[in-house]
Parts: sequence; structure tokens; C-alpha cells
Amino acid sequence: MILRIAGTLALLSALSACSVAHTPERLADQATRAVYEDNHDAAVANFEDHLKLRVTRAQVGAISDEMHSLGRYRGLSVLHINNDAGRFNYAATFDRGTMIVMVSVDPAGHIAAYHVRPAARFQPE
Repeated sequence: MILRIAGTLALLSALSACSVAHTPERLADQATRAVYEDNHDAAVANFEDHLKLRVTRAQVGAISDEMHSLGRYRGLSVLHINNDAGRFNYAATFDRGTMIVMVSVDPAGHIAAYHVRPAARFQPE
């Protein structure tokens, strides 16, 4: 009985950790870090299948170059959240500037849209 309870608690703990790893902010940060590192496969790992096919290595490399021109990636902070529509906007902070990361997340928890813009061009939706 004790082993069964311990096993159940371990399983619940593992499932809880998985759900935390797939919050919209976590998904956006993972994709942004992968783009910054010019790692196409990691960048699209949590994208919907149709979006994965549309993102090229050249696009990831070009955005990575833009990000590197701003220095080291420091992380995301929330700008705007629309949970009902599954849209999330974040400020990606670098040593010498900021970019805006906008993601849409589908009900299954995959990134359905991912856009990066210079901070000066940001207009909330």
C-alpha cells in the first residue's frame, strides 16, 4: 500500500513538472533560446506540425543574427496575455535591447504562431 501511494505521488509529481514545462511562457522561452542559439530543430520542437514545415533554417539563422546583435539573451517578461485567444506577448531582453516575442498556443499546448519583432514596432493586438 505504501509503495502504491509513493508511486502515485511520484507519477503526479512528474505530471505536474511536465505541465509546468509547457506553459506558454516556458514554450516561448524555449523557442526563443533555441532561435538565439541558431538551433532550428530545438526552435520548432514545440510547434504545430504545419508550422514546423514552414520554418526554415535560414529564417532561424537570420533571426538569431538579429538577436546576437543585441547581446546575450537574458529572458522573457510578460507584456500581454489573452488566455481566451491563446495569444501571449513577451519582451525578450538582451544586453543591448529588447525584442517582442508573440506566440499563439493551440489547445493541445503547441505553438501555433511565433513572431519576433524589434521592440519599437510592437503594437498590442
